[in-house]
Amino acid sequence: MLKQNKIKIIISSLLTLSPILFGLIVWDKLPSSMAIHFGASGIPNGFGTKATAVFLIPLILFVLNLVCIFATALDKKQKEQSKKALSIIFWIMPIISILVSASIYSVALEKAINILVIFPVLLGLLFIFLGNYMPKIKQNLTLGVRMGFTLGNEENWNKTHRFTGKLWVSVGFLTLLLVFVPINIMIIIFVALLLVAIILPVIYSYIIYKNHKKQGVVYKKPDTSKMAKIITAISVPLILIFVGILMFTGNISLEYKSETFKVKATYSQSLELRYDQIDEVKYLAKDTVGARTFGFGSAKLL
Repeated sequence: MLKQNKIKIIISSLLTLSPILFGLIVWDKLPSSMAIHFGASGIPNGFGTKATAVFLIPLILFVLNLVCIFATALDKKQKEQSKKALSIIFWIMPIISILVSASIYSVALEKAINILVIFPVLLGLLFIFLGNYMPKIKQNLTLGVRMGFTLGNEENWNKTHRFTGKLWVSVGFLTLLLVFVPINIMIIIFVALLLVAIILPVIYSYIIYKNHKKQGVVYKKPDTSKMAKIITAISVPLILIFVGILMFTGNISLEYKSETFKVKATYSQSLELRYDQIDEVKYLAKDTVGARTFGFGSAKLL
């Protein structure tokens, strides 16, 4: 797979990194602190340095892109895979990288943009895109609805993926309509749609399995091979280490000067304010819980 798709891998990688080039072109116009995370209301609630927004986000997606490609290449069954289905692997991360960075740059450059409209549209189009490719995916260990039911029987796999394709396209169009719904209702509906998109294919596959069992159809044991073991052995420790570092490390400190004070926090850009910017000071009870406005909130920092 890798040898036959060298050009696609190169193009896919360059497209994933392309937001960095745009960031360098407009570097002088970008603010030193940029919004990189938005709350449910569409208001920025996470900020990072200019370098973080320009370099780190595309680089993370670039690494994820390579991991997805190489993990798929390790699956021997991908030799029989549809070229159209494999195209998902090559283009999904570049699309995400460009769209995410475009949103971040638009806000940073103060262009007219409504995050509450953009994300339902992006998520809706993503579901439609993936739904169209679902029926084309052949049995494998890295793409599609991979469960014991689908991997154990080709008919179950094909029927489940045809059903999932139609379901995800429908969910995609319904998600697009959420741009006309108030934010508080939008979130509830989208979570419900997401659960439907995940759970219904599992139930559908199980129903097929039960009908096959009544008919005496034998399901073979899925061949996980070395590929699944390698991916698990590498990914699980890395994820645990990453989560452990983020959740149980970090510190917050205050630095007072004659005219300003600075709040320093791990995983967040330092915040410095002048005393004359303070509107009022309130005394809060010891058990009063505040709200994080900027940065990453970990168990240690809480």
